[in-house]
Amino acid sequence: MRMTPGKTMLATGLLHQTVGFLAGFGVLSPGSGPARNLFAEIARDGVVGAVAPDPQRQTFFWFLFFGFLLLSLGWLMDRLETAEQPLPAALGWQLLAIALAGGLLIPASGFWLVVPQGAWVLWRARRAKEALGTPSVPA
Repeated sequence: MRMTPGKTMLATGLLHQTVGFLAGFGVLSPGSGPARNLFAEIARDGVVGAVAPDPQRQTFFWFLFFGFLLLSLGWLMDRLETAEQPLPAALGWQLLAIALAGGLLIPASGFWLVVPQGAWVLWRARRAKEALGTPSVPA
């Protein structure tokens, strides 16, 4: 299996979800207090409206939902790459911007994993442009 930016984004999403589920079941502490089984708490409180009153549950919710977004983005990237469609350079710049902003705001985070992925997308977009004979820098 050839590694591509899409596959690494899928791996990043899987890692994100693994950490989220482990924290959600109370196996890992989220760092903002003791480990709690957040899935059980949310179920016990009836699911609907059970996240909003608790900051740890809110963090958990957004952690998991961001992981689903990473998986969706990775899937889309992989589908384009499998169809031999180059990923747009704009995606690389956006990934770099999000990763750098997130990494600077939360240095001890996984945002740094996305920096090389964004750079990789940019590098591949440039190579694809050059292969088409299009100059990579406008004259």
